[in-house]
Amino acid sequence: MSGGTGSDPYLPLPAGTEASSQARIPIEKLPELPARGVGYWAEPWCGIFTVLVLSLLLVGLTTSVAAEGRKEVELATGRILVSAIWTWAAIAAACTAYIILGGAGEIKRSPETCYPIPDEVYEKLLTSQSLDSMRNVDGPQGSTYCVRCLVWRPPTKVAGRGHHCNTCQRCVTGFDHHCGVFGRCIVAGNMPCFYAVMAMFVLGSVTAMGTMFVVSGDSFRETTAEHAVATTAAATSTTAAVKAIQTWMI
Repeated sequence: MSGGTGSDPYLPLPAGTEASSQARIPIEKLPELPARGVGYWAEPWCGIFTVLVLSLLLVGLTTSVAAEGRKEVELATGRILVSAIWTWAAIAAACTAYIILGGAGEIKRSPETCYPIPDEVYEKLLTSQSLDSMRNVDGPQGSTYCVRCLVWRPPTKVAGRGHHCNTCQRCVTGFDHHCGVFGRCIVAGNMPCFYAVMAMFVLGSVTAMGTMFVVSGDSFRETTAEHAVATTAAATSTTAAVKAIQTWMI
């Protein structure tokens, strides 16, 4: 932990404490971080699949309906709505990527976050004892030391709620919840992206319905009638062919 500045969520240390702990147990000699849970690797595919399928459906619907426009105003409006739906899909994809890959709120190991190591933890590390039975250690002004990640979590009033996620197996700040769809913790740092993904689905649905409304006049009815005539003709031809085959067989 470095000396206190207004933006530093970590607390200043007594002189010499950090240097002493780091000299005895450097960061590279600390026990490995816990292995990620299965959900950390599996759950994001659910989010990727959901966003991809919804995007393809809404983009495909909007594009196909807009292409049916016949009047100039319908074609112009359709082009605008198609551009909009692609924009919503791109934003949703970018936000999904940030949620999954951004690592928002995760507390990384560093001299500022790892030291000073609490005495009870320090003694167990020096004697190579397991930390599994230990509880997290309370620090000054509401900070806590995670005995799994071996990092200090800042006070809630400074950096938001600190939490060790059993799926991600990392400590985060500003914790809200772990999302089982995206497989990541939703924290203050990626909350805007989380809401943006949901907002893009709403905007995409409105855009698709708006496109149907714009091309729901004469052009849409004419196109529907043409499709109906073509379908009827195909059915008639198929029926005639079947009857001809039946006559030939007799």
